[in-house]
Formats: sequence, C-alpha cells, structure tokens
Amino acid sequence: MNRLTIQDKCADLLAIFSSKLNILSSNNEYSWNSLAENIFLPLLNRVLDCNLSNENINEAKNVPAIDLVDYNKKVAVQITSSSSFSKVKRTLELFIDYNLDIKISEIYIFILKDKKGFIISSNQEEQINNIVQN
Repeated sequence: MNRLTIQDKCADLLAIFSSKLNILSSNNEYSWNSLAENIFLPLLNRVLDCNLSNENINEAKNVPAIDLVDYNKKVAVQITSSSSFSKVKRTLELFIDYNLDIKISEIYIFILKDKKGFIISSNQEEQINNIVQN
C-alpha cells in the first residue's frame, strides 16, 4: 500500500470515528471515550516519545484527571470528548487535588471532538495559572 492510500484510509477511519463519537456523546454515551484511550495509545506513544499505559486498565477503575501515563518520563494524557473550559479546569484541579503533580510533570489534554476554535480568555488563563501555581 502506498503512502497516499494509507493516509486516505486513516482519514476515512478517523472521520467515521469522529462522527460516531459526536453522535454518541450528544446522547450522553461516553463508552467510546474509553475505547479511544486504547486506540490512540500507540499513536500518542510515538508522538510524545513515551511508553504510556492505560491507567484505567492498570488500576481497574477510572483514575481522576489522567487516562494514560508514563511514570518514567513523568507524562500523562487525559482523553476527553469535551472541549469546554470547565472540563480543562476540572481536569487540572483533580490533577492537583490528587497530588499527581508529584509524579507527573507534564499533562496533555487530548480532545477527541472538533474543538471549534477553542480559545482561553485572559480570565480563564488566570484561573488555570492559579490552579497550577497553588
């Protein structure tokens, strides 16, 4: 298979996944978010040059604030279908509240759905800075 064919197939599969995710999450069905953790795990490992593992499988429960983690490189990823500021803020609050910042120095929030021009206002930026600096 040539590169263009592979890119086209990947684009098709991501478009189907995205459409299905949008439909399901609009009906408060989030099981595909858990599926996405394992689907994107190899890709994120390659992009972030990590050896991430799924904490929700390792701990057999939904771990607060993080889904994927590489404790050796101190990197974590939260995978979500919500692009709201409140989700980002709550993730960071939980990250701090559960003292995950002691073991992890970088957290990425991977938004599965179209973020639709996600922009953080200066007030929201100040709120995030207050969470992180305290």
